[in-house]
Amino acid sequence: RLFSGCDTFVSIIDDTETGKADVVSLEQIKPQFPDHTFDFINLSHLTHDEFLDDIGSLPDNTIVFELDAFQDAEGNVYTIDDVCRLLSEHCPRPVFRVSTGGVGNGALCSGFLDFEMFGRVAGAMVIDLLNGAKPSEIPLATGNSTEYMFDYQQLKRFGIKDTQLPENSI
Repeated sequence: RLFSGCDTFVSIIDDTETGKADVVSLEQIKPQFPDHTFDFINLSHLTHDEFLDDIGSLPDNTIVFELDAFQDAEGNVYTIDDVCRLLSEHCPRPVFRVSTGGVGNGALCSGFLDFEMFGRVAGAMVIDLLNGAKPSEIPLATGNSTEYMFDYQQLKRFGIKDTQLPENSI
C-alpha cells in the first residue's frame, strides 16, 4: 500500500537452508499477488562487487525484501545489519525485513514477534499448571503478535508519513 506503483518484489537470499526455505515460502504466496513479479538476488552466487551492481540497478517499480543473506561467493560473511547497510547505501529502493533486525541500519521496516508477550503467556500457563490445572484445561494460545517497526530516517527518505503506517506501528 505504501508503494502502490511497485509491481516487482526482489528478495535477497542465499544458499543456506533458511534461504532455500524463504524461496519455498515466497512460491506459496505468489498466487496472492498475480500482478506482481517475484525475483531473487542470491548473495551466495555473487561477489561483493556483483551484489552491489545488482542492487544498485534495481528499477523504480521494485520493493526489496532482505530475507536471509549471510555469505557471498567470495566467502565474505555478513550480518543482517551489514546487508541492510549495503542495501541502504547502494540500492535506491525501499528495503523491508520480515523478521527482527535492520531498522536503524537501512531497512525501512522490520516485522518481528513479541517474545516478551510469548514469555508472559507461557509463564501464566505454568502458574496455572502449578496451581493444579490440567493441561487439557489450558486453552491453546493463538493470535498474531507481529509488530512492525519503522525507521524514521527511511520514512523521510521515501516520503512516507506516519499516518500511512499500519495501526500500532512502532
